[in-house]
Amino acid sequence: MKDIVPIEKGSLLNDTSDIIEQAQQAVYHTVNVTLIMRNWLLGMRIHKEVLKEKRAEYGEQVLIELAKQLTQKYGRGFNKSNLYLFVTFYLNYPNIFQSLTGKSMKALTETISTR
Repeated sequence: MKDIVPIEKGSLLNDTSDIIEQAQQAVYHTVNVTLIMRNWLLGMRIHKEVLKEKRAEYGEQVLIELAKQLTQKYGRGFNKSNLYLFVTFYLNYPNIFQSLTGKSMKALTETISTR
């Protein structure tokens, strides 16, 4: 059986560790931006299609049913409370994805990077 040769505490271990950590950070960042976009778009769609209705009861029932079906299809994270949070997010930041252009995506990623 061969002995395990330890890696020097030099550049190979450091460089490979740096590559792995940079890749992980890029993935985390991309996931965060994508989830923010998803939540904003869900909030916009729900607001424009459901909550603008003049009948509050109708909107509430539609939201309850939507939450139920989304939870069945995608699991946790889409309950009625979260759907309302998505709408609130959209209402608080209505121009974050003005036309879903590269400029709006760049502005969002810059905003996230500074936090």
